[in-house]
Amino acid sequence: IKGLRTAADSISLWIEQKTMEQRLWKQTKLFEAIFNEVPDAFIFADSERRIQLCNQGFVNMFGYADSEVVGLKTKMLYADETDFERQGSIRFNPEAKEQLSPYEINFKRRDGTVFPTETIGTVVRTKDEKGIIGYLTLVRDVTLRKEAEKHQRHMQKMEALGTLSGGIAHDFNNLLNVISGFTDLTLLDLREGSLQYRNLREVKNASERAAALVKQILSFSRGLEEELRPMAVQHLIKEVVKLLSSTLPATIQVKQHIEPCGMVLADSSQIHQVLMNLCTNAFHAMRQTGGVLEVGLRQEEISSGFNGLSAGNYALLTVSDTGCGMSAEVKERIFEPYFTTKEHEEGTGLGLATVHGIIKSHGGMITVDSETNRGSVFRVYLPMIEQRAEDKSNEEDSIFSLPEINARVLFVDDVRFNVDLGIQLLERTGCTVRGMTDSTAALALFREAPNSFDLVLTDQTMPLMTGCEMAREMLKIRSDLPIIMVSGYSELVDEQAALRLGIRAFIRKPLSLDALFEAVTKALNPKGRYSGIGEKGEKGEKMTDNKLNVDIEAAARAHLKKKYRLSDDKITPMLAEVQEGLPKLIAQALDDNKHHDWPRLAERAHTIKGQLLTLGFEELGEMARVIESSAKAGEDIDHSEQLRRLNSRLGNWKAAEITKDKG
Repeated sequence: IKGLRTAADSISLWIEQKTMEQRLWKQTKLFEAIFNEVPDAFIFADSERRIQLCNQGFVNMFGYADSEVVGLKTKMLYADETDFERQGSIRFNPEAKEQLSPYEINFKRRDGTVFPTETIGTVVRTKDEKGIIGYLTLVRDVTLRKEAEKHQRHMQKMEALGTLSGGIAHDFNNLLNVISGFTDLTLLDLREGSLQYRNLREVKNASERAAALVKQILSFSRGLEEELRPMAVQHLIKEVVKLLSSTLPATIQVKQHIEPCGMVLADSSQIHQVLMNLCTNAFHAMRQTGGVLEVGLRQEEISSGFNGLSAGNYALLTVSDTGCGMSAEVKERIFEPYFTTKEHEEGTGLGLATVHGIIKSHGGMITVDSETNRGSVFRVYLPMIEQRAEDKSNEEDSIFSLPEINARVLFVDDVRFNVDLGIQLLERTGCTVRGMTDSTAALALFREAPNSFDLVLTDQTMPLMTGCEMAREMLKIRSDLPIIMVSGYSELVDEQAALRLGIRAFIRKPLSLDALFEAVTKALNPKGRYSGIGEKGEKGEKMTDNKLNVDIEAAARAHLKKKYRLSDDKITPMLAEVQEGLPKLIAQALDDNKHHDWPRLAERAHTIKGQLLTLGFEELGEMARVIESSAKAGEDIDHSEQLRRLNSRLGNWKAAEITKDKG
């Protein structure tokens, strides 16, 4: 019996031992799985801070195999070796307390690259806590987080810059308005071709470039988007090359090979920005050694499938340099945001990323070929449109001829110089002008005699009462009052918001004579009460609805022939289709308006707008665009009057009569 008990005890002990071994094995496997599957780096070092154990996360992060580092001091991992000593005195010594709070420190990989980390280091003691087994360190690579934080800081700076640039733009545009406007006034009194005239034309050109520069700064810092318009890109490129030739050092030779091209649909300020960025990069590549900067433009026919571009004709812009070039690795990342090979003070890494974004938004493509010490070639492909470009490169500069308007105008701006300029410009057209610098006083004056003015021109950004606020109050008193909004750059109002408010026209500072008088003519009477820019007839002739209707088909034919080079056999069926379709569309739009079906109304207004603009009727197309914009926004506004007006203007085309009961 005693022997059996002994045997049973032995078996029980053996079973218990095996159970413990099994449990220990499971715990070991679990530890190994956790230890090696965690993406962070685990490093266990002995009391001398020599590496004894590391996980797969360490291998992936630092680039060493574990066999290469076991037995070596952790000092080899620090980007700054003084950090090894400093951390040793804080965390890795027998007197150090157990610490689990993370700290930031830079380490270096096997290839020498330095990277930021968030690290926890602590002492591992014996069971009685009198001795030290070693030190355990957990390292987390925070490169991506740091880049995200850097990006966020940059965006915050850009937001602050946008706010600051808005204020600067307002003040700067007021100054440019004075320079440009009074220059125009003086040019009107000078003989074309005289030395004084030529000198002032240079002042005028410089003020226009300054205005474009303000626009570019705001477009970049605020993310403003301008409407794409048909443009002959060769004229802009020649202007930029001329500017570069006068500003780059003599060690950089500038060459150009600009061929006439057709039209592209583009934002001129953004294309200007693209070219300036590419040329600036080329300059930086040749700054130390000098070299040749070449800018080229030609028309290129692309077959389907070339780098994802659709088949068709493209304007190919090339910018090449003979500078330092770039490696294949750099070329792969050249269009990434914040990637730069320049010194910290010299670049943000946003130039080429911005270029890439602009070209993509224009439906184009940019490529780069480069070789170290051989230079680089950037190629920009912009899709061309069917409309042909008119070569204006040889046209002489001539100042705008003044129309005769003869209206009573209230001009409101908080800057006295702008008021003086507006008075002089408008008085030259026969207008009687009352200028005021206080918007509240201007409103009070208008309230006293609302029928004393045919037109109001107002700035937007003014103290006490903005232009929109003043316009809203004036329209409550007299809903038919023509108002023109003049603005630099305001976050509170844009052209669409102004038009929805009932303002007739919206123009940007600095004022140009043609933009000002076109807006005045349009605002005073869209039907042509005052002749001016774009109107036929002698000065002061009243353009009646009947006269407009009689000429409407002839005007459309002339526009289609000039703009699209169409022959009569193609124009006639096109006009017949529009004659039949437009009245039906307007009737359907009236029905949509009646039932408050804003999405459907927006679609029809969009179609009406497209047809009118194709025929060259910009004023009528603008009316349709305002309706489309309002309907898209879901605004509960009755558009029946505007739609009937559209139909009335097109009535001579034997359109189906649209009566009031359809509204």
